[in-house]
Amino acid sequence: MLEPVSAGSSEDEAAEVDYRNALWLRSYMDMYILRWACLWLGLLALAILVHSYEFPGILLMAALTGAVFGFAGMVNMIAMYRRAAKVVRDRIAADRRPP
Repeated sequence: MLEPVSAGSSEDEAAEVDYRNALWLRSYMDMYILRWACLWLGLLALAILVHSYEFPGILLMAALTGAVFGFAGMVNMIAMYRRAAKVVRDRIAADRRPP
């Protein structure tokens, strides 16, 4: 989905590719963040239910482990979105591209 920067590209071409990638990330990352948030909340709810109804401990550990990884994935997606938004904002502020 993201466009790779070719090895023989100039600095301006690489900057254009980076800008297009940042625009794509800024436009579509909200759905990925929402997916990771739903995964995290679902696994957290599962962990609470497993703990409440006294299922085997391995299910609780699996749900908690999944919730931790879901939270880490969500934080990673938010950080990626913020970096992409900063690139786009900086480019617009530098007046190199009309808003």
